[in-house]
Amino acid sequence: MKVWVRTAIMMISLMLICSNVFADIPNGSVVIGNKGYDIKYVNRTENKEEIQEAIKSIGKDMKIYVKSYKGIWYDNDGEKVDKSLIPKVDYISEEGKVIKYQSGDRDELSQKFKVENVAFLDTEHIEIIFTEPVLDKEYTESIKLSGDYFVKNTKVEDGKIIATLEDEIKSEIYEGTITISEDVMSVYKNTLGREIKYDIYVINKSKLSNCSFDKNVCITSNGFKGNNLTFNGRLTVCGDYGILKDCKIDDVLIKPGKFGSISLIGVEVDKMSVLSGGKYGVKIKECEINKLLINSITDTGIINLGGSKVKSTIIHSDAILDTEKDIFEDIKIVSSKDQNIVKLRGKFNNIITEDNIFIKAYYNAEINAIVVKGNVRLEGPFSTVDIQDEDSIIEIRDGTEIKKLTVNEKNLVIISGKTRIVHLEGPHDKIIEINKAIEDANRKAENLNNE
Repeated sequence: MKVWVRTAIMMISLMLICSNVFADIPNGSVVIGNKGYDIKYVNRTENKEEIQEAIKSIGKDMKIYVKSYKGIWYDNDGEKVDKSLIPKVDYISEEGKVIKYQSGDRDELSQKFKVENVAFLDTEHIEIIFTEPVLDKEYTESIKLSGDYFVKNTKVEDGKIIATLEDEIKSEIYEGTITISEDVMSVYKNTLGREIKYDIYVINKSKLSNCSFDKNVCITSNGFKGNNLTFNGRLTVCGDYGILKDCKIDDVLIKPGKFGSISLIGVEVDKMSVLSGGKYGVKIKECEINKLLINSITDTGIINLGGSKVKSTIIHSDAILDTEKDIFEDIKIVSSKDQNIVKLRGKFNNIITEDNIFIKAYYNAEINAIVVKGNVRLEGPFSTVDIQDEDSIIEIRDGTEIKKLTVNEKNLVIISGKTRIVHLEGPHDKIIEINKAIEDANRKAENLNNE
């Protein structure tokens, strides 16, 4: 028994000789049964008996899991394992604080207020986004950087902290750690509860090739050209008119500014979030994107230049989708406080809309099917429109043509201009009502043309 316990402790130490990246269960941790420990806590002499008892309690056949300082999970045989195997744990931090984590190395339980992302907007400004808006106060003493860099002042914008450095980063690649104090508080009076360390690379050079990054990365340089790069952490692109070619990316945030742009060529992306960009903001060619999220401050355009495939698209804001082929497999347009205007050029298969959406399809667009849940405004050519909610209001604007429209008895259908609906499906009285509205709108349009 003693030999087995000593062997387990040695394995823990050997697998933790690496370099840090931010995650849910902190890097440099060990999971023994349903208990998790910071490695510094494990290595303290006064905690030796506790760790030995934890190892004994799980038996010889149970696994011990170690999360390296690179964020990679190993079992006690030294084999890499998927994080889905990690059980729900009571985690003991370096300071002895107990934090509960969900199974699969996921979020802290009952911890609503967390750091969502940290990024350099340029070489002297850091943006820190939280899951809840922060209190509007000064946070200069709450944010620290490794090396010889210091925060001069901070401000709160849209619930985020923007920190300004005393001196801008001069190096082409900065590798460091940003520490955020546990006392940062949200407007709902929630605190972080523990100090957060966020390890990051900042790339401020024009070219980079044949590299792999296990930490979070922020690209700040304009005109950046990256070739054959692998990003295993989160990548944030703040520089304008950059090009990424033949790269593999786990998670990327695109935010080159209101009028900025980026080109992706031959890039594989698991999750891509577009937060800003111009009307031609994101150009993709021969890319594979598993999940695309659009929540931009502008009507950013996603322009397909050929050969790409996007499995799932969720739109939370204004957007432009432009594609010759139906590369977007599933599109969901989600409601917001302001009416989302989504402009479509090219071919699209299936679209689901929620409340308060305006879809404008250009004359050459081919849209196979739209499922309406909530209120919607339509303009342009559509194949099939199916209104599924009984209380939906649909406005059909001037110049719209729908091959098949399915309605419910309680739907309010507003015809705002010259309209053509080839086939109407629904209650008989509702069909008569809509056809009359179409006739009146078309007659009014003709009269205006003749004046």
